[in-house]
Formats: sequence, structure tokens, C-alpha cells
Amino acid sequence: MRLPPPLRYTIPALIVVFGSLAGLSSFLQEINESYRIAEQTASVNLRTSTAQTSRVLEYLYRSSDSENQIKTLVSQLGSYPGYMSVMVLGDNNKVEESNDYRQKGAAVSDTLAGTYSPAISTVRQKLSGSILTVDNKNKLISISPVLLASRAGELRPSRVGILFVEYDLKSVKHYAFNTALRRALISNASLIAFCLLIWLFFEFALNKRIQRLVEASNNLGEGKLDSRSVLTGSDELAQVSAAFDSMAEKMQNNSGHLEKLAVSQCSAGMQKAANGGRQQNFVSATELFTALSDTPSRIHATTGAWLMR
Repeated sequence: MRLPPPLRYTIPALIVVFGSLAGLSSFLQEINESYRIAEQTASVNLRTSTAQTSRVLEYLYRSSDSENQIKTLVSQLGSYPGYMSVMVLGDNNKVEESNDYRQKGAAVSDTLAGTYSPAISTVRQKLSGSILTVDNKNKLISISPVLLASRAGELRPSRVGILFVEYDLKSVKHYAFNTALRRALISNASLIAFCLLIWLFFEFALNKRIQRLVEASNNLGEGKLDSRSVLTGSDELAQVSAAFDSMAEKMQNNSGHLEKLAVSQCSAGMQKAANGGRQQNFVSATELFTALSDTPSRIHATTGAWLMR
């Protein structure tokens, strides 16, 4: 197939390609934005939750007979969706409480928290919580300071424990992905409908009208001088159609005039030959009428040949 291909194929193909690229770009942007918002929201919620839990733990550590309440609080926090691991680390680098009872009393270095020992030391020194994004942004690690029970004679507690929380972002991102996918499908469906309307507009306003103009041109080339395109409207195609129809009208009028002139010349020549006048070389009536049934260009050629003789 020669290039460029027909418009009836080119326009739908361009619409599909650009529509697909626009939909894919929009979907990727939507996914990235959803992930960013999900991470920020989860980080804020985790920071708020661990800060409140740290204050409650500090109050409980100052109270007597609070061991069961601390255990309940840690277990309850660890049961929330996304909270994979919740531990309270003592100042002796051991796990005092955990939602996983097997880790209670274990050394910090033997648990996940041991990986983040430098960050834990910084939080202890600054008494300021920290949120870390790890595992290719699939997890959040919250490290919050907890003031433990005061030693005898201390006005202000000097022992600093740590509330260590591991939060899973995969479920949050999965929900964000599904939400973004749903929005992208709705927007892409709207885009497809819009592209379809554009294609229908080009099909009826351009392609079919061009086809009518081509058919009229082919008919005129075959000698059908009464063929007209008759396109309505005020666009460029309508102007081309009007010029074409005007040309066809003039060609039809000129062809009729030439037919009458040729018939008149033939009749005059035959009359002179019958009266014994000087024999003239002219086109026979049979040849002339055969030529008249052909295209206007051949009519011009036949008549010109006769007139030159």
C-alpha cells in the first residue's frame, strides 16, 4: 500500500494511538500521585498514632501495677491493619513488650530493630521521633522515645525506652492502585467516547464527502458530463465541489455546442457532395457520431481535424 494511506484508515489509527498514549500517561501519573498521597497519609497517621501511644506508655510506666495494661496496649496496636511489628525497647537494649510474645525479653540485636540501631540511638539522644521509609518504599519504620519509670531519687526520668513499629505499605498501595485504576478506566472510557465522536465527525464531514467528489470526478472522466458532486457547506471541500460542478457544467455546455456544430458541418458537406460540388475531405457521419459518444477531448480532436481540412 502506497503512503500516505487513505484518510478513512489514517484518522481512526491516529485517534487510537494518541488516545492510548494519553490514557497510559494519565494512568501512570495517577498511580504515582496515588502512591505519593498514600505514603504521606500513612506516614502522618503512623506518626500521630505512635506519638499518642508513647504518651500513654509514659503515663503507664509512672503508674504502679501497669504491666498488664502495657501488654494490652501493645497487643491492641499490633492488631491494627498494616502494623506488622510493635515493640517496646528498654534502656538495657532488650525487648520489654511486643505484639509477638516470642520476642519478649530478646536482645534488640536479635530482632528487626537491631538493623536500625543508629537511628534508635539518635532518637534516644534527641528525644524526637523519626519515620523511615524502607524496603523500596513498601514499609515504614517508626521510632519514638518513651520515658520509662524514674529511678529512686530522680525528679525527671533518665531512662529512655523506644516504641518501635513496623508498618506495611503494600496494602495501602494496593488500595491506591485499585482506586487509581478505577479512575483511569473511567477517564479512558470518556476519552475513547470522545475519540469516537471525533472519528464520526471526520467520517461524515470529510471522508464521505471526499468519496462523493472522487466518484463525480471518475464519472466525468468516463464521459458522464452530467455527473455532479453537489457538496453542501461552507468549508474548503464545499468550495472545491462548487468549482468542480461549475467546470463540469461548462464542459457539458461546450460539448453540446460542439455536437451541434459538428452535425451542422456534416450536413452542409453532404449537401455539397450531393449537388456535384467539389469533393471535400471531411469526417464521415458515422465516424463523427462515434466520436461524439466518446469523451469531450476526443470530440475536440475530431472536430479540429475536420475544420483543418
